[in-house]
Amino acid sequence: MRIYCVNAFILIFVIMSCNQQPFVYKQIKINGCIIDNLSKKPISNANVTLLCWYHPGWDKTDYTSIDTIADINGCFNVKIEEAYKVIIASVASKYYPNLIELDKIDKSSTGIILELKKHPDSVNSSKTINLRNYIIENSNN
Repeated sequence: MRIYCVNAFILIFVIMSCNQQPFVYKQIKINGCIIDNLSKKPISNANVTLLCWYHPGWDKTDYTSIDTIADINGCFNVKIEEAYKVIIASVASKYYPNLIELDKIDKSSTGIILELKKHPDSVNSSKTINLRNYIIENSNN
């Protein structure tokens, strides 16, 4: 009987270990700036999208999407309720989109710098880019 109890305990421990979720941070503040990759100057009015990944249930993963615009200094501030990973993407007129993944988030606040590369053809760069789709297609999800 004792062997069955020990085996059952080991089986439950193994199952729980396999189903562990990543650590979820709550009340996160993300501060970031969007800059030109060559000049290092801020890019004002850049579109910024954040996908904040969380677990709504033990076997599900979902995300909250937050859209914002960088200020005149190229910076933005966002507060997130909860997440275990945040992916941030940005695009601006005459620039290629770019993204950064934050797998390790500081408990209180995280600062990022996201560099955008200038698009050589300003006519084609002015088309609207859906940053949410860009993140999903270009990140390691």
